[in-house]
Amino acid sequence: MIARGHRSAPQFTKDMTRNPLYLERYFKELEAALANAHITESRRKKEYAIHYPDVEQAEAWKALTEYDSDESDYDMFKKAVRHIYFGDTGRLYRSRDLEALCEEYRQKGFDTIGEFRDFHRKFLSIYKYLTDTSDYSEREASRTIWRAFDPRLMQAVQTRLDIKCPDVNDDIYPLEEVIAAAEFCCGGGKRRSMMMTSSACTISPNEGGMVKIEDVLTLVSKIMEGMGHMPPPNGLPPHLALYNAAPRPRPGPEHPCNFCGGTDHFINNCEVCRCYLMGGRCTRSREGCIVLPSGGAIQRFTPGNTLQEKLDWYHQTNP
Repeated sequence: MIARGHRSAPQFTKDMTRNPLYLERYFKELEAALANAHITESRRKKEYAIHYPDVEQAEAWKALTEYDSDESDYDMFKKAVRHIYFGDTGRLYRSRDLEALCEEYRQKGFDTIGEFRDFHRKFLSIYKYLTDTSDYSEREASRTIWRAFDPRLMQAVQTRLDIKCPDVNDDIYPLEEVIAAAEFCCGGGKRRSMMMTSSACTISPNEGGMVKIEDVLTLVSKIMEGMGHMPPPNGLPPHLALYNAAPRPRPGPEHPCNFCGGTDHFINNCEVCRCYLMGGRCTRSREGCIVLPSGGAIQRFTPGNTLQEKLDWYHQTNP
């Protein structure tokens, strides 16, 4: 057998316990070495199993009943070891692990393309395991990955998808298209340089840390008054023009903004929508759709011709 500490020897240390894939790789490398050495007897296989990990892990494994018991073979011992790290299910990952990964990166944000690619590798690793060992689908993964995007990146990704996938009728885009759009938006250095920028829209919280609804409505009124003075899309800098140009008809009376009804922009560029999001009067779903603060859908039968009017009615009736 390979000497412990040799560069080709199987390894399993404390810092590897954070990622269950390391344990799976350890056992695969150990079993390959055992096969090369023609070792098949369970007692010797268990002895070599605790030979290579660090002292802390080895002592924990030796304390298992399955290690000393002659009635427990190597496979039973390995199952007991896996139980230490994975519990009764024996599963490396569940769907909630993918959700937790997305939430973690949403909090961190993606400042560089390298940070997004780091997330991408981890996401695919868990996603592949879930699809290989359960009925987890690409559709579910495509919904989940939106949880990794903060509101500004979510808007940019949605706009990019509107350009690249104009014929998608469903509200769920193919996973590879969402990943490609996110990588595009995060590329070229700081992701904020890829996001749509606009004049500052600041709402100051009161002493309790809450935003007053009156402040939001006042700000929205000012924005609506200034809509007629907004610069045309082609007047923006080149790196911003992408998110204001899409293969759609130009805004106008026949194609107003779905949110506020404005005729010089679409919902992706709507300042009123942005302020409603900032003020907590609405939020975006995992798919990027505008929904109620609770996450519920805005029903079609809700009074109002635009999303703004429907939201105003909702808040008036649900103070």
